[in-house]
Amino acid sequence: MNYEGLNTIDLPCESIDAFNMLVYEPEAGYTGSDHFEYYYCIQPSNLCYLVKVDMNVIEAPEAETCACIRDCVWPGDADLDGQVDMSDLLTIGYRLGETGPVRSYNNPETWFGQHADNWNFSGNNLGTQYLDANGDGAITANDVDLIDEHYYRAHDVVVKDVQQKLPYQFSLIPVQFSLDSGDVVILDVAFGNANVPVLDMKGAKFSVNIPPAMMDSASVTVTFHQNSWLAEGSPSISLGKVPWTGRIDAGYAKAGGNGASGFGVIGTITFIITDDFEGFKEDDGIIQIPISFMLELLWDLMERFTMLKVMKSSSHMIVVIHQRINTT
Repeated sequence: MNYEGLNTIDLPCESIDAFNMLVYEPEAGYTGSDHFEYYYCIQPSNLCYLVKVDMNVIEAPEAETCACIRDCVWPGDADLDGQVDMSDLLTIGYRLGETGPVRSYNNPETWFGQHADNWNFSGNNLGTQYLDANGDGAITANDVDLIDEHYYRAHDVVVKDVQQKLPYQFSLIPVQFSLDSGDVVILDVAFGNANVPVLDMKGAKFSVNIPPAMMDSASVTVTFHQNSWLAEGSPSISLGKVPWTGRIDAGYAKAGGNGASGFGVIGTITFIITDDFEGFKEDDGIIQIPISFMLELLWDLMERFTMLKVMKSSSHMIVVIHQRINTT
């Protein structure tokens, strides 16, 4: 239902005042999947975009007198942008160790909007309670498990990132000189170079897209090196995910807002090359792996920790390897 202009909606426990509200209300007793569409128009240009919404309607996980409607904690969505992804790992990283009130639910790790008492404010001007994914009253590496469990779940319309040019080089470096189907591809992940080293980087996330026909997604591993220049000086949290076939997401965050400077390899991606790579092979046996990637770096916190300073970028590259010639 669309409420144009300023309207007030009276709910059992509160009233909501807002402009141009969209209100979804399923039929009484209905559970299951649902879908609706609407146009989002930018004034005064009248430029409009079609927004498609798919959702799952579920029974309330826990009985409450007043369900949470606004400012709810959704386990794993630490930055409250409407979706669980690697940005939440960066948000949790610099607040590791902080404590606050425990959430009063039987299963606070379950995916639904939850009431929570206010904590101190975190760096993105949100209450730190949103970072406590498992509701135990402490920001720890255990909260990363909920990012892993609820990865790419969404509870709101998610805005696309704005891209801009990064000041530092990002490289995927093949370790082997020749490969064949069934072999493990090893790609070292590196930031910066000797001429332009990275300065005071506190975390990073990146997404790598590889042709699905070439990569066995079930074989993917992402490892961040504990002896790298980025790992020096403080504990860290990290995560690697394959949200869909051909896509690799990874994130790394240093604890407490501590930064590191340097250049070179910080981690390694591995996956098994499939039998379907023939379409990417040239006549001379050279295999070209087309890769697109998106990158986000966290290297500074603004005054009084009121905002994360982040740079984001996207690009493409070709990793060239040779097909191994078997002599047996």
